[in-house]
Amino acid sequence: MQLEKTQLLWRFRSVEGHLRAVIGMVEQDQPNEQVVYQLLAIRGSVDRLLELLIRQRVERCLDALIHETCPERQALEINHLVNLYQYSRKQFYRR
Repeated sequence: MQLEKTQLLWRFRSVEGHLRAVIGMVEQDQPNEQVVYQLLAIRGSVDRLLELLIRQRVERCLDALIHETCPERQALEINHLVNLYQYSRKQFYRR
């Protein structure tokens, strides 16, 4: 769990640093093309962050499903997975 948190924080700080650099580029009137390339790189980083977060949540839900004997709690975990899947798909197709 600590390693996961460390990885997530490192990735968030990396995105934060890139975003600060892009803000600086805009303040310095850098060409829009360069800003766009940097924003696309940030988007890729955010996508990887989302992928990592979703993977962690799915792994936790599956682990809970395997070890949970209460049908109501199993149904709750399945519901969490379905909601996460539906929301992430909706966000993906919004682009």
